[in-house]
Amino acid sequence: MRRHNIVALFLWMLLGFNFLCGYQASAGEKDFLFGIETHFRRLWWEDGAFGVVSEQNTKENYQENYQIFMDLIDELGVNMIRDGHRFIDLMPDKGDHKSLDATNMGYMTQLLGDLKSRDITLDWVILDAPKWARNKSLDENGEYKYGNGYFTPPIAAYWEDFLKKTAQESEEYDANIIMELWNEPDLNEADIGKKQFWSGTTSDYLDILSAGALSIKDVSSSFRVINGGLTIDTKNSDFYDAFKPMLEDGTIDYVAIHSHGDIDTLHSKYKLNVPSSEIEPGKILLNESGDYATELEQAEQAKNTAGKAIYALANGFRGYSLYYLGGVNSTKNDDLNESAKAGSYYFMLDDNLEKRQSFYAYKTVIEMLRGAVIKEKIHEDIGRYEYLFSKPQTGEEIYVAIGGDPDLEKIKSSLGGRDYERYDMLGDLGNSAKDIQYFV
Repeated sequence: MRRHNIVALFLWMLLGFNFLCGYQASAGEKDFLFGIETHFRRLWWEDGAFGVVSEQNTKENYQENYQIFMDLIDELGVNMIRDGHRFIDLMPDKGDHKSLDATNMGYMTQLLGDLKSRDITLDWVILDAPKWARNKSLDENGEYKYGNGYFTPPIAAYWEDFLKKTAQESEEYDANIIMELWNEPDLNEADIGKKQFWSGTTSDYLDILSAGALSIKDVSSSFRVINGGLTIDTKNSDFYDAFKPMLEDGTIDYVAIHSHGDIDTLHSKYKLNVPSSEIEPGKILLNESGDYATELEQAEQAKNTAGKAIYALANGFRGYSLYYLGGVNSTKNDDLNESAKAGSYYFMLDDNLEKRQSFYAYKTVIEMLRGAVIKEKIHEDIGRYEYLFSKPQTGEEIYVAIGGDPDLEKIKSSLGGRDYERYDMLGDLGNSAKDIQYFV
């Protein structure tokens, strides 16, 4: 009779993950996309505090910071990264709009080459048109205004031409690229009175999504295209209604959604606002999901960020991307603005660039569940999530519980009375080199 193990992950007393498995996970199967947001472009084009920072970001120390990112990506074991690379940086000058900026595209091709060698997919978020490529309108004085590039819809012809050139420059990496066109267009001033990333209407956005996707796929059908991720706080019915036929005819490949906060928020908002009857879970990419936490809330942050990855896998999503990999060396960044300080509460590194609990929790989930598929949803509701996963290639079964303590006798009964062994895993937070410790 085959023996099974119960593996319990504890990253501090409150975390409460529990795993049941047979033997060590096999490597190599990467169907589900375990992702991380990286903000590489903030190293390239902004002297700012976001991203992994060994000192204040400058182009001069870019390679140093870049290597910090790549080492952490390798350690986590992710097979996708999400990053925003802007129209305004890759084609800033209208006078030379026949080609992409060589320096900035050089950064991109270095990244794409390194990701391809690791078999890592890039979710490439493209937004922020340069002034010359933005739609303009007359203000109250009869003068033209262009608006902020983050919000203002691009001129269709320039947008399509830019995306086509970008695809051509990146064609040798196309199988490893998902093009995400814009970001959170549902937060728009025209329709809901809240301008964050889009000042046009829903219809305006759907036009640039459709036209942009066709421009990219005219270059190579291997490129995958997704919408700018939608928040799941509202129903967004107009978007989902439009996405269904776009999925069916191959204009887009997945529907991207965003959810921040705890696992209960993800569960309730997903069930309430995302029409699973219209958009099947396998076409959902939860590609931005973080949890805001101060230093004193690390355990809860670790539970929620890693737990939401487990939830996404259990519900058959295409993938999950944690928001986000970053850290600030506060001793060299005393002048951080309030926005940067607030953003740092999503980081997976602390002010001394040491790994937070969320880093270890996510790393462990990836190690344990790579190649796994859901076998049974034992319990899924607010406060308690229990799943049984299996690995088809090995026959291994993994039990996972999020929230509360597992009923070990009930688990044994559900497995037909088979024996098991219990292992505990604890992140040694005092020594980051030790990673996750296993105690029998």
